[in-house]
Amino acid sequence: MYDESKHLQVEGTAVVVSNIGSVTGLDWLGAVAGIFDTVPPHKTLTITDVLLTPYGNVTGKHVVNLAEKTSGGAIRIFFQFYVPPGATQQAHFLTGHVIESGSQVVTFTAATPPFGEHISIYLNGYLPK
Repeated sequence: MYDESKHLQVEGTAVVVSNIGSVTGLDWLGAVAGIFDTVPPHKTLTITDVLLTPYGNVTGKHVVNLAEKTSGGAIRIFFQFYVPPGATQQAHFLTGHVIESGSQVVTFTAATPPFGEHISIYLNGYLPK
């Protein structure tokens, strides 16, 4: 559980694009932690909130994956979201998923057409001080 005396709050954002082989890493920002895309050495990233925002221009059925990419290159999916055509409603999920030091949070689709459609993902979390 987040404790301001022990943790630094961070926010992550990415836009996932429906395409074959398109994997997008999230950029993280924190007032004290600065900008990073890989969990810093000797730290863990705890994700507390996930907000999925589809734009109304999505015309196909898409599965959006949120995953951890380890320093060794392995990808472990921890969330999958179904986004139907024309979706505009935000989806908000609470979690406590922990990402290890040296890993990245990435997002990608199941590569179903039409390609080139955009869905935003916003995450909140924290690092230990």
